[in-house]
Amino acid sequence: MSINVYQYNLIHATRNSDNNGKFEFNTPVNSYITLEFTKDYFTSKKILFDTRLAPTLKKVRPFNLKIIMLNYIKEVDSCELDFPLPRVEYNKEVQDFIFVEQYTERMLDKQNRILARMAEL
Repeated sequence: MSINVYQYNLIHATRNSDNNGKFEFNTPVNSYITLEFTKDYFTSKKILFDTRLAPTLKKVRPFNLKIIMLNYIKEVDSCELDFPLPRVEYNKEVQDFIFVEQYTERMLDKQNRILARMAEL
């Protein structure tokens, strides 16, 4: 899998995951970072990291997440997934990065509707 790293919608870096789908990169602070996951025959997925509120930290613990790639099916319109799913931002109260729940839930609902359309085929 290839991972494109965008900073404010400009390509910043490209990484490849290992055979288990794992990868690592350093996140610039005070920025919007979008990760785009691409793989042949699958619909691309994006994740937004908003690091604008994050203090300058020497070390940040890893942020673990699971990406489920959807098979590309020409007959199913998956353009709603052009937007990041999910959104992650720094939370000063917990002093860590967390999912923006309302946004993420709304995008998961869109993904579930696309999965339902796929199941109908």
